[in-house]
Parts: sequence; C-alpha cells; structure tokens
Amino acid sequence: MKEGVVVMLGELTSITLSDLDASKLVDGSEVVVATESKKRALIEDVKTTITSKEPWIEEKGRRAKKFRAEWMNEVYFKEWLRPHPTDETYCICIACDIRLRCGKSELEKHASGLKHCRRMDAMKENPNQTATHKLTVHADGSHPQASDHILCEENGTFYVATGDLTGMATGEVESVLSTALLKLAKHLDNNSEVAKKKMQIMEAEHTRRMQILNKELELRTLEVIIRQNELRRMNNCASTRGSNSVELADEEQY
Repeated sequence: MKEGVVVMLGELTSITLSDLDASKLVDGSEVVVATESKKRALIEDVKTTITSKEPWIEEKGRRAKKFRAEWMNEVYFKEWLRPHPTDETYCICIACDIRLRCGKSELEKHASGLKHCRRMDAMKENPNQTATHKLTVHADGSHPQASDHILCEENGTFYVATGDLTGMATGEVESVLSTALLKLAKHLDNNSEVAKKKMQIMEAEHTRRMQILNKELELRTLEVIIRQNELRRMNNCASTRGSNSVELADEEQY
C-alpha cells in the first residue's frame, strides 16, 4: 500500500514538472524583477516629490502680492487703505494704524472686522481727521504734495502742521517729515535774509514772553503778600478774642 502511494506521488511530481515550460519560468522571474524595479522607481519618485516641497514653498513666498494703486479708487478701500512707504508687499490701514499684507482677501477680511468698523465710524464722526486723508497718491505710492501741506511758514517761522499727520502711519510720517526738513534746510543759511528775519522774530517773541512772565511773577508776588496780610489779621483777631475771653472769665470770678 505504501509503495503504491509513493509511486502515485512520484508520477504527480513528474507530470507537474513536465507540464511546466522553461520559458514560462523565465518570464515569471522577469515579471517579479520588473515589479521590484517599478516599486523602487515609485519610491524614488515619492522621495523626490517630498524633497521638492521646500523649493516650491520658497517659490511661493517669492510670489507675494504687491500693492495696487487702483485699490484706493474702490469704494470698499478708498477711505482707509494707503500704500506702505518702503515695502510694496504691505499696505496700511489709517483707521486702525496697522500694517497689512497685500491681497484682496486679506484686506476684505480686515475691513469686515468689528474693530475696524468701529474705527471707521469714529473717523467719519471726526471731520478734521477725515479731511487729511485726501492726498493724491500716484501709482508708485508717492505723495507729491505732502511736503507742501506739512511744511508751513507764517511770519518767517517754519512749523509742521500736525493736523495733516493725524491720519498717517508712523513710517509715512517719518518720510514726510524728513522731506519737509530737507526743504526747511534750504532756508536756514545764516547769511540769508530769511534767517535774519527769523532771528529778529525769535528775539521779539522772547522779549514778549519774558515781559508776560515778569507780569505774572508780579501778580503772584502781590497775591502772596495779600495772603500773608490776611493770615496776620486772622492771627491778631484770634489772639484778641482769646485775651477778651480771659478777661471776662476773671471778672466773673470776682
């Protein structure tokens, strides 16, 4: 019985091996090798894709949106939006006095905020402040007439009109003031007529203020003297009343 089973197994093995073709075995091994090579190639592609993210992020950072002057002509932005004086990828909200990154979606999000809406209402209620925001802005973000508005002259004295600075951000104020000071420096020659006139006016103003201070000091001195006299009278009255009360008490005893 055992010999018959062994013979049958041997026949099955011989039949199975005889039915297989050698070319089919080679093709199967090639398929396995090709599959492994595809896996390796796929893994390399994934690694390349992962490592190429950093340059893509850097390239995305380089494509920052820049400020557009036509935004200030739109009803939604023209009352509060101004260009940044040094960085064209940023802009300024003069209502909130903050710097914003350029991009319509970011600006619309800021404009819909509760804090911004409250600041805008406050600006509309103050006409003196809103009047200073209507400076012409060129496409390059410059303010050609800003220095003429900021730097003023009255009776030979140059001064800065602070009312024109209320709606400007800090960087823009510094830029405008520096330009105004350069314009002022042209008039500060010691030998010029403007400088002489300015010195005369300053001396007259100093004399006038000293006279006012001397008058105030005289008035203060008189007030102090009057107050001292009142205190002396009060002390004399108090001492007189005290002596009178003592005399009355002595008389009652007798």
